[in-house]
Amino acid sequence: MSPTRWVSWGATLFASMVSVSAFAHAPQDPVPDPATVFAELQAEFQSAQEEFYAPFKAAKTDEEMAEIQIDWSKDPSIAYAAKFKDFATKYEGTEPAAEALLAYMSMERNDRAAVLEQAERFVELYADSPSAEGFARSLPMFGWMLGQDGVVKLTTALFERATNGEVKAHALFARAQSQMSSDMAMARADFDRLLKDFGETAAASSAEGSIFEMEHLQIGMVAPDFETTDQDGKPWKLSDYRGKVVVIDFWGFW
Repeated sequence: MSPTRWVSWGATLFASMVSVSAFAHAPQDPVPDPATVFAELQAEFQSAQEEFYAPFKAAKTDEEMAEIQIDWSKDPSIAYAAKFKDFATKYEGTEPAAEALLAYMSMERNDRAAVLEQAERFVELYADSPSAEGFARSLPMFGWMLGQDGVVKLTTALFERATNGEVKAHALFARAQSQMSSDMAMARADFDRLLKDFGETAAASSAEGSIFEMEHLQIGMVAPDFETTDQDGKPWKLSDYRGKVVVIDFWGFW
């Protein structure tokens, strides 16, 4: 090979090496922070919600409220449920992903199988995450979607996998509550275990009210007596009307 061709070949090889080296050290796009991306998604959803419900906020009277026509098929929750689910998949294993799964499950209203699948996924991946307590607290509210069997299955799995006492306590409470209408004995056993093993938790305090309901507020039982005042401030007791038909309307603002 002639010296000229050696020089040409060497220059080409050098240029190629420089090119590869430059490519290898080219600045890469920073990896998105899951917490930042999740915050942006939450803000986007909140903005969409505010816009959708703006007519209700603007209404000044009940009459104006009643005249509002809303296309509920355009509720942002419908579209954003999928976005939160996709986020949870993309950033799986992070705390924002756990929060995204909770958001998805609260928004999805039609696909029971999908909600159950994601709830099982949450238990498997995030039983010891900071979001697990919120998940356990929300499980009784999923009864309408998942059914009693689904809630019992999830609460049992969460109780077994979690190591945090508050999470275990709320899982036990949710399981007991889900069984109150069908198996009083099982529900009472869970409430008793909750009071015995997790007596210092918030769930245990709630269990006392549920036990009172089981023992005193079932169909066919005599209603516990109480004393209060009427709209004129006159005191009266429920027992004053014993033997008469009484309709009591408990109401409040939340």
